[in-house]
Amino acid sequence: MWDAASGAERRTLTGHTDSVRGCAVCPDGSWIVSASSDDTLRIWDAASGAERATLTGHTGSVTGCAVSPDGTWIVSASADQTLKLWDAASGAELATLVLGGTVRVVALHPSAPVVACGDAGGGVHLAHLVGIDLGPLVVTASENLGTLTVRCPACRQPFRLDPERLGERVTCRRLTCTTELQINPFVIHAGSARVPTGEATHSEPPATSVVTASAPTPRLVEPASDAEYLNQPPVDRAVPALAARATPTLADLVARSGLRCRDAGGGSLALPFAGTRAEQLVVHARTLGGGVAFFAVSLPQPGLFGGEAALRSLLGVSFRADYVKALVYPDGELALACEQELALLSPDRVHGLVAGLAALGDVRKGDLGDAPGWERRLLACRRAQAADIALDPDQASAALRSLAAAGGLPVREVGPGALVVALEPEGAGTPLQVVARVSERLVSLVAYLGDTKPKGNRSAYLRRMLELNRAADVARLGLDADGDVALLYEVPEVGPDLLDRVREQFGRLLAGVLALEGGR
Repeated sequence: MWDAASGAERRTLTGHTDSVRGCAVCPDGSWIVSASSDDTLRIWDAASGAERATLTGHTGSVTGCAVSPDGTWIVSASADQTLKLWDAASGAELATLVLGGTVRVVALHPSAPVVACGDAGGGVHLAHLVGIDLGPLVVTASENLGTLTVRCPACRQPFRLDPERLGERVTCRRLTCTTELQINPFVIHAGSARVPTGEATHSEPPATSVVTASAPTPRLVEPASDAEYLNQPPVDRAVPALAARATPTLADLVARSGLRCRDAGGGSLALPFAGTRAEQLVVHARTLGGGVAFFAVSLPQPGLFGGEAALRSLLGVSFRADYVKALVYPDGELALACEQELALLSPDRVHGLVAGLAALGDVRKGDLGDAPGWERRLLACRRAQAADIALDPDQASAALRSLAAAGGLPVREVGPGALVVALEPEGAGTPLQVVARVSERLVSLVAYLGDTKPKGNRSAYLRRMLELNRAADVARLGLDADGDVALLYEVPEVGPDLLDRVREQFGRLLAGVLALEGGR
């Protein structure tokens, strides 16, 4: 056994009486299995090097072995023209598969009870192990720049992991995948071997090495396979058509997002975060009528002399932040919020929206009018969202054009990824020129209202804008860089009723703005 960092030899595992032909490490790194020309397999404790068991039953050289992705059984290949399955805990033989030639190599599917093997004649065989069930698949998180990521072996979907979930069982966060995963208590750091995290489960780092073999004894060398596996691209991640998938519940999405959560009563969930400025940073989530998910973080009151500047800053954030609106509750409490149709959400999207909202909402009382502070928080919000929210811009642009064409709406290109759609809000009587932009993390529709600015009692005007934001669902009002009022609607996916929803909600907001302009 060799130390992966220094290259120093740790120990030699002795026991086989002939050449070691192959070896494998269990997914949690706690034990090693080796295959030998002495017709046996041996299981070794990875921490101490002590032999745990000898597996006998083959009548010829054992040419290879592999460990199941849940770590509960072993498959071996032999010159006696058989494959054998073994219980990893007891060493008992579970089954024998007779093949037509000497088996040279063997491998297992990463998420299913399927064996692939090659024989001496060049044949490749696939064996589906009917009646063999897998438990939770054992996986290791990778760490890069302080973020933990896990890739599900079944759907190959990567997702972020809360460090508190290390060592726990989780469910894959992809909606179309329900695979149970057992997360190892250690992580892979980018460009390095695995490093244990938290309380050690072995006397030495269990997976700072993996086994290779030659001659009669196995040795351990620096690992590369896990890091390479984590860097491979995922398989097709296209989201199924909305009409073909069931709408998830908010509780299920939050549970599968990896976020910490508790029941706050009244149908509300509380998602706590460790803030650096807010005394208590909690995002609350609940489901509204019409299948809309509502996420909000409360803000402090701006104070007697900073009210107008703070409200103006918040409506600027409503314009500049992705997915986020500022609003005011009936009791006067200020908040930042995000509203999205449940049908458009996934666990990853929930994680990104909530984490971005928490980054923006980490404020103290005096921060609401602080422009440089908002710049920093807006950047943190975008980074949090970008880590979890992704879409195909070309696909989204094509879907948007198709919706406009189906509705007979004029569309023109105004730049890369940008369209102008002539859309008439409900009750408006005249079309608005809605600018639709598609990026890698959102579809944004914005209608600029010209030189419409807060006037008269500006504080009252701004508060009324925040009240209108509360009344709307996904849509919102914001103030652009010139202080003009704009309507916004942002989604992570083009749904079949997108333009109808924009027309209805822009109509509601526009009516409220016109009432303000008329002094009513």
